Amino acid sequence: MGVKKSVLEKMTSKELENYIKPESKFVPEAIEYAFEILKSREYQFTETELEYWNSLKEKDIQLSEDKEVHHNYKRAANLIYISACLGVLKFILFGFVLSVVVIFTAICSLGFVFGLGYLAEKGYDWVKYILLFSFIVGFLLIISTMSLIDIILIIQTFLQLWALIILFRIPKNV
Repeated sequence: MGVKKSVLEKMTSKELENYIKPESKFVPEAIEYAFEILKSREYQFTETELEYWNSLKEKDIQLSEDKEVHHNYKRAANLIYISACLGVLKFILFGFVLSVVVIFTAICSLGFVFGLGYLAEKGYDWVKYILLFSFIVGFLLIISTMSLIDIILIIQTFLQLWALIILFRIPKNV
């Protein structure tokens, strides 16, 4: 349940002054709205009130910067990076027998996997769905084209599966 700015806008400037006092017990969102409303009314803030407003803004910026990413995102990202590095190794070892189109596709795929790792590391929740879809498509392709080279592909696949499981184990409230 949030604070409705429209409710605060109906208050008088005198009532809103109670919100912007440093000893105010109102929630930060309500205090911020009160400052904004008073500013739009061309209210003359005291030096103390301005310092308080600036400190609230700094705290808000600091909180957004300090947002902790769940450790499973980082664990999953590391597994995805390892998987991508194995792809690079496979490309180096066996890439000389591939056509230009296959080489281009391999480079794009590796970029995609590294990108998924980066996004997982940053804590984006939707990455697990893209990884799930990619995993299913990739697994079906592996089964249809098994060869000696695919030992590395199988290791990559299991690392990505492990990362996927870790990502889905992250609680929703993180």
